[in-house]
Amino acid sequence: MKKYQINRSWQDWASSMEDSEEIKKRAKTEPGDRFYLCLSDLQLWMEKNFAGQKGAVLDYGCGGSPYRHLVPEASYKRADVEGLSNLDYVVHPDLPLEAPDCCFDAVISTQVLEHVADFQSYLKDCCRLLKPGGRLLLTTHGSFEDHGMPHDYYRWTGFGLHRELELAGLNVIKINKLTVGPRYLIHVIEGLVGSTSSGKSGIFSLPFGLLRVLMRQRPLIQRLHEWTNLNFSSYRITGNDEERAFRSYVGLALEAQKPVT
Repeated sequence: MKKYQINRSWQDWASSMEDSEEIKKRAKTEPGDRFYLCLSDLQLWMEKNFAGQKGAVLDYGCGGSPYRHLVPEASYKRADVEGLSNLDYVVHPDLPLEAPDCCFDAVISTQVLEHVADFQSYLKDCCRLLKPGGRLLLTTHGSFEDHGMPHDYYRWTGFGLHRELELAGLNVIKINKLTVGPRYLIHVIEGLVGSTSSGKSGIFSLPFGLLRVLMRQRPLIQRLHEWTNLNFSSYRITGNDEERAFRSYVGLALEAQKPVT
């Protein structure tokens, strides 16, 4: 039985990831951009963990492949839903990818898992596709606003995601939390103000209205982001068990490996 159906709205949203501005925002986001704090931290993690990867690489749920430039020497393959351009594989959510077993040195999955209804089947397929000793680099959300609706299904804790990877047959090498503590708080305030209705908000209508006006001033937001980078750079990427990252974080990023035997 099919777990879910792809409808046109899902495909349209996935296709929007190929927009040049969207790719730029993810590959080289700048202070002042929407979601800069979490996207820049994600970008930093990918640069530290993915750059220079060689061999056969699969971008499983590729969108616009914003991190492809990090691996110029890799044999790079793209997989996503029908309708995106220049795909090597078309994803059918209820079926394994039409690629041979054990054929990739690395699989990357960036901000995909929360949109996969049967995520265990997806993770097991990632394991199947990897060569023994191959790496899975996966990022997803710990907490984030709803997006890509109606196909936005899950959020994880670090330990919960660790468990799911092990159940899929992979050994977790490390897991990091992204955009934690005070960076997380500023991200949440930006999102709350940006998404609050301009209609009646009772006693909060005036302060929210003033904040909304301020948040629309890019130079001001740019300075806020730069100040946050200067004062809270140590809260960009933390270990899963670090106390300062234990309770509040936007993203999760992990490296896992397929067992050799």
